[in-house]
Amino acid sequence: MRTSAVTLHLLRHSQATHNVNAEPMRSAGCSFQTFLDQMAKDDELDSRLTPKGESDARILGERLKQQNHPAIHADAVISSPLSRALRTADFAVPQIERRLVREEWREISGLLVNAKRLSKTELESREEGRWDFAGLDSDDDEYFD
Repeated sequence: MRTSAVTLHLLRHSQATHNVNAEPMRSAGCSFQTFLDQMAKDDELDSRLTPKGESDARILGERLKQQNHPAIHADAVISSPLSRALRTADFAVPQIERRLVREEWREISGLLVNAKRLSKTELESREEGRWDFAGLDSDDDEYFD
């Protein structure tokens, strides 16, 4: 029996608009309810990266490149369809051409709209062919309930 190894590198999205205020509060020891209340105040549909989040992702990409990290030689990038995840990967590993979007590689929540993705049509239009959205079964976000 022949087996092959697969190496998986995981990367969380950079700072996004929905958690820019809440995460420092949580790190400082606020209650989970206070954390959620702040997230609700900053909530927006499919929240995007902040300028700091974009900068951090670019800096990570430069570090990976300088270290010749194995992640920059990956066969593919697989991302959730949330804009902050797509953008983080775009900035951190821009040299990887095969970019796949998978619905099941994301948080599933109906509490805050930052976890609701844009329509497949809108994502495809916005990404202009950089990502393969065949992993999204429907145009609408059926995971958000």
